[in-house]
Amino acid sequence: MDEDGQFFATYNGYTFRSVFQPIFLSDIDLFAFEGLVRIKDENNEPVRPDLFFRSSELSFFDTINLSLLCASIHLRNFAQSEHRAKKLFINASPSVFQILSHDERAILALTNLLHYLGLSPEQVVYEIMEFDEGDMAEVFSGIKVLNRYGISIAMDDFGICASNKSRAKILLPDIIKIDKSLLDDFVAHQSKSLEESLSVCRQIGAKVILEGIETQDQLDKISHLNIDMYQGFLLGRPLALEPQPAH
Repeated sequence: MDEDGQFFATYNGYTFRSVFQPIFLSDIDLFAFEGLVRIKDENNEPVRPDLFFRSSELSFFDTINLSLLCASIHLRNFAQSEHRAKKLFINASPSVFQILSHDERAILALTNLLHYLGLSPEQVVYEIMEFDEGDMAEVFSGIKVLNRYGISIAMDDFGICASNKSRAKILLPDIIKIDKSLLDDFVAHQSKSLEESLSVCRQIGAKVILEGIETQDQLDKISHLNIDMYQGFLLGRPLALEPQPAH
């Protein structure tokens, strides 16, 4: 814990800290936060998380360890904030879900941590990242194990990389987060990709979060599409959540 009361982690010379971006319902009521990681190297220089987690230097075990480590600091920082009663979205690579399909001890460790922190499994939404990895049948098995404990699943960045229609129909997530590139194409060119993606979400019964809302013009132009939730810089930037005194 640092001098501001924030939990952080170190791993192989890198430092990992939590920031949280709000997610709003379509009526702009606060629904949840997404836990995001900020990384610095041993020289205290910032490292882009997307490049870091795609690095070929990361082993399979590093990826698993770091997913669990980041989840741990996000949960600890979230649990001591004033928003601790909301939902928390946590990113994880497909490989993590594959591991969970074979090892319920990992989920028991998670639920024990939640109990210790005063959070419930129903508050947690695990986001499957867009990486093209893992056996989807085993990933689906891991999802079903999490579901049994009350944890929901979201699919991140729909519309790019391996986060696509075929994966959505295999995994049947509770929530699909649509990548901002589809929003940009819709606003700039009236592209049909956004509306087609919304149709896929509705076919499988998933709620929709549209990512990348940065201007009021964007919000106005998609207001007729009946999207469930929004996330983006216009509504709230990723920031640390201040610790609150324990009651």
